[in-house]
Amino acid sequence: MRLRVLPVLGTMPAIMGQAAAALGKQVRHRLLQHVKNREGEARKRIEAGEEGLAAGVGVDVDDVEHLMSELWRNRCGITGERLGSALELIKWDEGREAAVDNLVLMSAKGLARWKKGGRGGLEAHVVERIEGRLEAARKLAEGLEKGGWYN
Repeated sequence: MRLRVLPVLGTMPAIMGQAAAALGKQVRHRLLQHVKNREGEARKRIEAGEEGLAAGVGVDVDDVEHLMSELWRNRCGITGERLGSALELIKWDEGREAAVDNLVLMSAKGLARWKKGGRGGLEAHVVERIEGRLEAARKLAEGLEKGGWYN
């Protein structure tokens, strides 16, 4: 009996890994779609004459993966809490397009704080931390554009 059960249990980690990967892919696609929808709304606001805005999506699904896991380490940029399923990528600077160096990963709590007052409603050390990470992303992007990884 024991010999027949063990081979079946050997496949369980692979099955669980595939399920987790599929869920992560859905989350990345949902986040990217939300960014695209917000940028569409920004275009409408620009066409209506609102100034100081920029619209455009300069990220893809792979960039969203990088933002979530590498840049923000699956933590809210504002609160620092580990994230659950309520995630959003929000533009830090409304005057620039949605790019890797301008998107902050936020939880529902962080987004609520952001909506109350934007950067002005956040503590100075939080703003400093976020801008430091965005600057690091900007430098990495500039290095890649110059061929930094291959030269």
